[in-house]
Amino acid sequence: MMIAGQVLNIPAKAQITLTPTEELLTVPGLCVVEREDDHLMIRSKGPVVEWSLLAGATYAQGEVPPGQLTSVPLPHYKTFIFTVARPVLGKIGVIIGRENDGRLGYKAYVGAPFASLRIPGLGFTEVVVRGGKLYLHIHCDNPGVRPVEYSILWGEDYHQSEAGGWARPEFEPADKYEPLPHYRTFIITIARYDKIGVMIGRENDGQVGAIILP
Repeated sequence: MMIAGQVLNIPAKAQITLTPTEELLTVPGLCVVEREDDHLMIRSKGPVVEWSLLAGATYAQGEVPPGQLTSVPLPHYKTFIFTVARPVLGKIGVIIGRENDGRLGYKAYVGAPFASLRIPGLGFTEVVVRGGKLYLHIHCDNPGVRPVEYSILWGEDYHQSEAGGWARPEFEPADKYEPLPHYRTFIITIARYDKIGVMIGRENDGQVGAIILP
């Protein structure tokens, strides 16, 4: 079980080869993320920056004040997902990486305001308003034939279900509605066998920034 706000423990520096500052990610108009020794440095370029870090079974998040610098420990010997975002501005960036022996392998992506995640012939997910609240709408194109298996991971919580399925009564509707996680980075997948779509997003102030992974 992941624990929100749990402090990450970094092994002794003797186990990590220190490296010069390395730029990992730039989100235009928001921030720059650099690696400096055994830390991730977030440099705000003006706005408040909302950051989150999922590493192993640990989730943590915080904010960088406008124009300021914040340091976050770099997870050692654990795969991690690190996001920086300001959804109200439609800005989000993510680093997926793993460090060991002082060497960091990573992929970095910059996103945009979220519209939808679609897989032709399978279904889609989008954000809708119902009763004044935001929901993830998951739609199955071929209910009873090719269901959409979906999962949502946010903070320390995980949920999965199906749309258009048949194994359980709750799987049967072709259209499912799940509460949109508020002020917490989330990952949603829609899939069936060899087809899968993945989106990393974050909502705040009613706006959603997202990265749809290729």
